[in-house]
Amino acid sequence: MKSVVEREHNHEANTTDKSAFHKAGTRLLLTMIYESRKPALWCQVSGYVLDRGTKLDLTGQHISPVEQHALEYVLPQTRLTSLNLSSCGLKSGKETTTLLAAIGDLARLTELSLTNNPGLLHGVSLSFFAKLTMLEELDLSNCGLDDSDVDELVVNVNVNSISRLEVL
Repeated sequence: MKSVVEREHNHEANTTDKSAFHKAGTRLLLTMIYESRKPALWCQVSGYVLDRGTKLDLTGQHISPVEQHALEYVLPQTRLTSLNLSSCGLKSGKETTTLLAAIGDLARLTELSLTNNPGLLHGVSLSFFAKLTMLEELDLSNCGLDDSDVDELVVNVNVNSISRLEVL
């Protein structure tokens, strides 16, 4: 049985109108949050994520490839300063690469946590971090980083603005 999120995605994927697809992405994100059964999160995000919301915490919510695709379109429309995708079951792959690129477009982002997504960043270009010039706190613990990934991270992150960095 398909979830509401997957049904919405399949219905909206048939349209070529980019505006409609952005609206579908917004609905998918809000549906995903609603289906998470976290009333506090729903109240915090519903109606605010696209215009006034600055924080989004989806910790522990398994984010499927369909939902990653929705986030890819919704995130650039937000004014997020804090994003927490810890323990969301994210793994390296095509969907995740485009999601990371969308995260890189969050110019106001000061806090980012991708912790406990093993293998997420292994073998993935970390160049998207270069665009996050306001970033102050970054947690990449248990994301599958090896020594060469850490070297690439240092090149791409503005280490002068970072007050807290975790990459264990």
